[in-house]
Amino acid sequence: TDKFLVVTPGVTIRDRLRVLLPNDIENYYQKLDLVPNTYLQDLGRAKIVITNYHAFMLRDNVDAAKLTKNILGQSSNPDLFKESPGQMVKRVCGELGKDIIVINDEAHHCYHRKPSEEKSEKLTGDAKKEAERNAQEARTWITGLEQIKNQIGIKADGDYSGIFGRKTNSTLIIEFASCMSSRIFKKLLTDIPPSINSGGRQKKEFQRKIQPWLDSIDFIKFSQTDKLYGRIFYFNHETYGIRDIHNILKPIFDMLQGYIYDDDRCILSFEGFRLDMQKKNSWFEIELDYDATPDLYKIEQKTCCFIEVGLLPFTESAINIIWL
Repeated sequence: TDKFLVVTPGVTIRDRLRVLLPNDIENYYQKLDLVPNTYLQDLGRAKIVITNYHAFMLRDNVDAAKLTKNILGQSSNPDLFKESPGQMVKRVCGELGKDIIVINDEAHHCYHRKPSEEKSEKLTGDAKKEAERNAQEARTWITGLEQIKNQIGIKADGDYSGIFGRKTNSTLIIEFASCMSSRIFKKLLTDIPPSINSGGRQKKEFQRKIQPWLDSIDFIKFSQTDKLYGRIFYFNHETYGIRDIHNILKPIFDMLQGYIYDDDRCILSFEGFRLDMQKKNSWFEIELDYDATPDLYKIEQKTCCFIEVGLLPFTESAINIIWL
């Protein structure tokens, strides 16, 4: 793509990043000799918007006094005169078009608050107010990205965040966390869903049990127009009661609705693997990418499922099965 949206946590950083605009007189591409002269003309065709997350807040679209708005009904409906998410996206990204790449600077300020964390925190006074304010700002940022994704599509996103600095042998080492997301959902599920043929009571009990796992999902949902694949690995440690792989696929794809996509009809192709771990090294071998998903070590300990959902075509998995 040649369309980029850079999102920052405030106006100060936003203004400092003007050096990323090719037409800025102080742009780093020329000043630091990052781009050969032969490519500067191509670079000039790129569309780059640099903004701060506050631009994602829905603004009033009616210019009237507060009393007038209250008379017209705003007192009972605070969002009555707010712009729609579509209008916000057009305002922020209007010149970019569709299928953009998003770069989030200081991305550790962008997240959905997890209910489990909210319950565990016992803050009071100013500390509680500050935590609530930070959480609201983080939700504004990530919700804005979700609205952009749903309206015009995000082809990829890169998250950049300075994590910490430390001195080692008098040398300051600054470590950064950065990733260019290829939009792949990866998560280990340690509770196996009931069969598609199970009764309603079993399904409701499983839903209650699995709810904290679903609430922990921190992922910008795919849009309704995305063409998705699903991949599920069923690691079985049981001798009896072994489940058929096809009885696991559908319940898992169903329970992810509303969390990583709105409808599992977006999944146009899928793969399912049942791996009986007692036959490991005789029927198959496993290679694991722990960098992609650190908790993969659990597949050696108990029956579980590893789930991947991404944009077609299929991409390389965090798990490589070698059949013997």
